[in-house]
Amino acid sequence: MDGKPIELTAAEMAEHVKNGMRQADYSRKTAEVAEQRKAVDAEVAQARAQRDEYATKLEGLVGQANYEVSSLRAQLTDELLQSDPHGYMMIQRTAETRQAQLQQAHQELQQINGQRQQEQAANLKSHMEAQHQALLDKLPEWKDPAKAEAEAAKIQKFLADQGFKPEEMQFNDHRGVLLARKAMLYDALMARAQNTQSKVAAAPPKVARTGVPVQTEGRSTAVRRFEQTGSRDDAAAAFAEMFG
Repeated sequence: MDGKPIELTAAEMAEHVKNGMRQADYSRKTAEVAEQRKAVDAEVAQARAQRDEYATKLEGLVGQANYEVSSLRAQLTDELLQSDPHGYMMIQRTAETRQAQLQQAHQELQQINGQRQQEQAANLKSHMEAQHQALLDKLPEWKDPAKAEAEAAKIQKFLADQGFKPEEMQFNDHRGVLLARKAMLYDALMARAQNTQSKVAAAPPKVARTGVPVQTEGRSTAVRRFEQTGSRDDAAAAFAEMFG
């Protein structure tokens, strides 16, 4: 320090070496875990692609089997049974075989669709949890469930007043909630600005007493200016400072 060489004892040097080795080991293990996760993700993606390809083939098989079964059953007439009982039985067995294949294909498709629905539900759950955490990072006060519920109700009412339908208020992105909240606060600020401006215009000028400090209650200069003038420009400046 101060241009002078730092002298370390043998114990301090050993500790530095150990710390460096720990950091290197941690970095190596972290990289290994990341690589393993990438490999697993790649395998899962490949398996899903193969499953989707198989599902496409099954759907084609279902269409073909439906056509064949209908065609075969159309041939099973009383005339054929009387004229060619053996041929009738052969066609009937073929139709039954195709019907069994059709049912199996339907069952496999149902299983695949069930897997897809489970994956979609899991992905949506993970996405919503991530969005909720992102929202809490932006609005730490919402970590209090009571405050979050109260303000969320106000946002919903605000959106309903703007003509939003209930299904349109189901935000899957935390940025939508933040934007709606800012719009609500801005509207409230504009209403407050108009009210304050009316009061300022109607009230007689006040004379400040000498030596009496003005109580700001911790408010910023922009907010105080807005409260004094009530102008829209000062309201916008106050809003930007408070919520920008």
